Amino acid sequence: MLRAFELQDVALRRLWAKAREKRAALLTLGNLGVAEVLLIVLGIGSNSILARGVSPAIYGEYQLVLSFVGIVSSFCLTGLSESLTISAARRYDGNLLRITGLNLAVTVLGALALAGVAVYYRSSQPTLSLGVAAAALLFPLGNLATIWPPWLIGRGRLGLNAGLQVALSAIGVGALAVFALLQRIALTELVLMVMGLQAVFSLVVVLCLLARRTSEVSHPQTVVFGLHATVASLLGGLVLTDKLIINSRLSAADVAIYTVALVFPTQIKSLYGVFNQMLAPAVYKAGSVAAAWKYLRKRLAVLVVVFTAVGAVGFVAIPVFVPLLFSQRYAVAVPYGKWLWLSLAVTAPATYLANVLRAQRKVRFVYVSSLGMPVVAFALYLALVRYGLAGIVVAKIVSQWCAVALYVGAFLYHLRQPSSRGAGVAAEGL
Repeated sequence: MLRAFELQDVALRRLWAKAREKRAALLTLGNLGVAEVLLIVLGIGSNSILARGVSPAIYGEYQLVLSFVGIVSSFCLTGLSESLTISAARRYDGNLLRITGLNLAVTVLGALALAGVAVYYRSSQPTLSLGVAAAALLFPLGNLATIWPPWLIGRGRLGLNAGLQVALSAIGVGALAVFALLQRIALTELVLMVMGLQAVFSLVVVLCLLARRTSEVSHPQTVVFGLHATVASLLGGLVLTDKLIINSRLSAADVAIYTVALVFPTQIKSLYGVFNQMLAPAVYKAGSVAAAWKYLRKRLAVLVVVFTAVGAVGFVAIPVFVPLLFSQRYAVAVPYGKWLWLSLAVTAPATYLANVLRAQRKVRFVYVSSLGMPVVAFALYLALVRYGLAGIVVAKIVSQWCAVALYVGAFLYHLRQPSSRGAGVAAEGL
């Protein structure tokens, strides 16, 4: 009889613990949801300020500066973000200092590359040249923004990461608001104001993380995996060449229209990020693909429904909000934006399967996906730009569906391998 009561007590304790975990997970999800809504509002607000406050040419050139920075960033050890998340989840705190040092060393070379771009455009587009030169000065510190988010996510500090992301975005929007109030339209000043403040912010955050490490334990193999992922992602910058190709074949004003078309679809990534932050700690702790899938499969079915519903709502709403927020001169961006939104929403859940394979350090998959998909996108851009902005949009949508086919196929292949059923249990949550 006593034994029965003990078993009943244990069962009740487990149920109570699970109930508390679910409440905590729902609270975290709510907080992340609020943070992502704020990020969406800030992101749309920044683009709205620029679209209404400067000419399409200046707006387009500012987006080109961001594209150049993004392309150079893609060569700066981007694969180490995987190492950071794994290291944080598994308490390899010594890896943080090593990875930060590697990042700073490589971004100095990246700054020199941006300076070379500035020299290249000095004669043909002098305003763009000065803007890129300003970005080059800030690049090493600005790229520290790639260090702290994956570390905090791996650590499970989702609320802190969300708050810092909102603060970083708010700094940018505040700088843009001051810029608009002063009625200064020089591209160089815009770049220095926005990127400079954000660079200082990221430097402070990284220094705080380094000061609060709890151990000096290192795991060189995890860093090496990040270097593998970096080599595999060296062509990732090709995905970001869409605006450069538009500027070369069409005009800077067309870049502005294309940017407006992307404003709302880009927010799908924010929704993806909310759930990814919730799933990442358990997925990265899982000891095998099968263990991660056991944790993920029911949640993924719910996510497919959520993203599909969001895609349908946005498809109807975008024609209303684009002219309202960005003025009637950007109404031409509406058909591009609504189809990009729908495609990205429907394809987004497949990315969670890719994250499982990255978390399990499937090096061959990392190479194939990171090298193959950018090449496909770039080839499609070049082939379809002759059809104008519509061609670039079609190229982007086709490349998204090619990625889905790869992610699903690779995941099913690894799930069926005997090695995928090794030990390791994903933590419960969400």
